[in-house]
Amino acid sequence: MIRVYLASMFSTIEDMRKRKNELEAIHGLEVTSRWLKEAASPIASIHDFTPANHMACAIDDVEDILNADVVVLFTIDGDTPTKRGGRHFESGFAYGRGRKLIVCGPKENIFHYLPDVTVCPTFEEVKHELLKIRYEQSRRNSQPLTASLGSSPVGTWGSAYAGNYTANGSR
Repeated sequence: MIRVYLASMFSTIEDMRKRKNELEAIHGLEVTSRWLKEAASPIASIHDFTPANHMACAIDDVEDILNADVVVLFTIDGDTPTKRGGRHFESGFAYGRGRKLIVCGPKENIFHYLPDVTVCPTFEEVKHELLKIRYEQSRRNSQPLTASLGSSPVGTWGSAYAGNYTANGSR
């Protein structure tokens, strides 16, 4: 199971809910982003809520990022001004905690040029990248054949074939 956090501008919440549904329709992907359940208007101002509400939401987001394997950051053109920037905190926090970072859209800042940040121009490419990560995870989590068959002088062939080989693996 690959757990994914979606980081985007709050004003895109409706689109992100659709993206969440698309990802969770793919076997083995789960979205951790509780912010997608918020009832606030997509055009709500930061001043529309209390400091306690902001703190509670921030704690939820940090927990959701820590519970994710991958963070997908949805970007816009780097020259377009935006009012807030929580998604940049989220992606930087995730990267600093060792989470895989995928940028969906154009590179917005210098950190998107780091060699271990994956940039996908489209959401279809993000889905493909997530499936590749799932495949790699399943390969890492699988046990070698010797774990189920016992050790042998030839590694993964198993003890049933050990009599046909010498200690160095030759016949």
